[in-house]
Amino acid sequence: MEKMADKSQLTKILSAEKFAEIESVFSRHFQLDLETTNTDGKAVNQMCSSDCHPAFCQLVRGNTTGLKRCNKERQRSIKIAIETGQSYICICHAGIVLVCVPVMDKDKVLG
Repeated sequence: MEKMADKSQLTKILSAEKFAEIESVFSRHFQLDLETTNTDGKAVNQMCSSDCHPAFCQLVRGNTTGLKRCNKERQRSIKIAIETGQSYICICHAGIVLVCVPVMDKDKVLG
């Protein structure tokens, strides 16, 4: 597998329009919000649903320690999803269920 990519590559392959289309269909079927992260586990704000972080999530992410733990869990989830080649479901340290689906460009992991 090639080196993981940066945010600019992610936004090139997953445009704002494409994200809006995916978000619309996903929301209609599951009534859940989407969050797109880069390979460092950091949210790519322009590709996240407006309410992707519920109030408790915001509280937990409101300090440096909590935010670091969130990012670390997202990194771990991306890694597992890539290694297994399928979506990965986990419960973050705050008890919120996450489903990780890697965004790939051939053999490059984008987020």
